[in-house]
Amino acid sequence: QPVTLTLQWQRCDQNGNNCVNLTGATKTTYLLTSADVGHKMRVHVHAANSKGAAGSTSNATPLIAAGAPPPPSLPPGGIKLPDGSISVPVTTISLPDQLIIDKVSFNPRVISSRAPFQARFHVVNTKGYVVRDALVYIVGIPYGRILNVPEQPTAQDGWVTMTVQPTAKFPLVRGGSLVIFVRARKPGDNVLAGVSARRLVQVTTSRPR
Repeated sequence: QPVTLTLQWQRCDQNGNNCVNLTGATKTTYLLTSADVGHKMRVHVHAANSKGAAGSTSNATPLIAAGAPPPPSLPPGGIKLPDGSISVPVTTISLPDQLIIDKVSFNPRVISSRAPFQARFHVVNTKGYVVRDALVYIVGIPYGRILNVPEQPTAQDGWVTMTVQPTAKFPLVRGGSLVIFVRARKPGDNVLAGVSARRLVQVTTSRPR
């Protein structure tokens, strides 16, 4: 004693030969880089004291493979949902990004009575994230065929379910349809501007069964 140890990490070819010293790689650990992919690594340890010196080189590692890419970072307010989609609050949406009403469904699919039915609307933004807390409003065209439905916010999964009550003017004819104007907006925005989305959809009608 004392014994002085020095280390030197080396990068080798894919067969573990033709190894070269890596500049600055002289610590007990070495963090792999993209330059090491497709190579094998080894470390040389040199010991010296007043009696002499000796060295030893480790066996080469297995071939270094590329690591998996890091998971994408979530946007502000983002929540990853069980289906893999990402939910963002409508408060984070601003121009040039906009809202989109991308999915619509009705239950029942064909309306054959004037009983209440359900209309569902799904809202995303132009980046493909589902949007929660967007305010959705609907109105039947022509007016008076359904009662007014209060504006309602989308849930965490981007969906809003609205109960629609037909009036006596609601046409129940085979092959007919009811046209519905749908709007999704950000609270506080002008109802005709901002990041709002507008869409015309229709539900099929039939004669009473």
